[in-house]
Amino acid sequence: MQVLEACRVLAVNPGDDPVALRRAYHRLVKRYHPDLTGDSVDRDRLERVVDAYRVLCERRPKVVPFPRSAAQGTGRSAAARRGPVEIGPAELATLGHLVLHSRNAATRAFSARRLGYSGKRSAYGFLRRALFDADPLVVKSAVRAIGMLQTAQGAAELGSVFCRGDSELKHLVLDVIEKSASPARYHDTLLVGLRDSEPSVRRRCLSLYARASAGKRQAEVG
Repeated sequence: MQVLEACRVLAVNPGDDPVALRRAYHRLVKRYHPDLTGDSVDRDRLERVVDAYRVLCERRPKVVPFPRSAAQGTGRSAAARRGPVEIGPAELATLGHLVLHSRNAATRAFSARRLGYSGKRSAYGFLRRALFDADPLVVKSAVRAIGMLQTAQGAAELGSVFCRGDSELKHLVLDVIEKSASPARYHDTLLVGLRDSEPSVRRRCLSLYARASAGKRQAEVG
């Protein structure tokens, strides 16, 4: 979808500010949500609305900034610093459906990121399944989103992603572990990482393993 077509779908102008884009997007999400309208045809319209918003967000990064991993040297993402984005039940259900069923990998990845920005723990159920998407972009977006949620769930699933992933994906999983309040939950994943062929992965796993072990000893003493 091109920018002008995206503007037509959202009924906005190319020069409209981010607030106007978000307002138009939320209005159309409510209008076309099948659970609210009872019309299954609206699901296709809804996917076009989300895809149009994705196109305009990617054209204007400040609307929905895309986080980068700590392996790329950026530290915490802008999304993590600014806090959750307001996402209502209708949009949450829509994003959950699209992250699992959209035919467009870019739309699935975008939906995963939006779920992460929501700050809602209920989004994890959708993101957990997205970790096993066939497209690496979607998997990486789901890992980042789970990191934003900072949920206590997902240690086993993220461990599976770590074991089968490339170096970038492993660093994304380690970002999540680094943010976790209980890194000891990822003990098995860190042990696997200590034997990784990539030196940068081994170094981070060693640091996180030492931190997890220290936290475990303190808990036992306490």
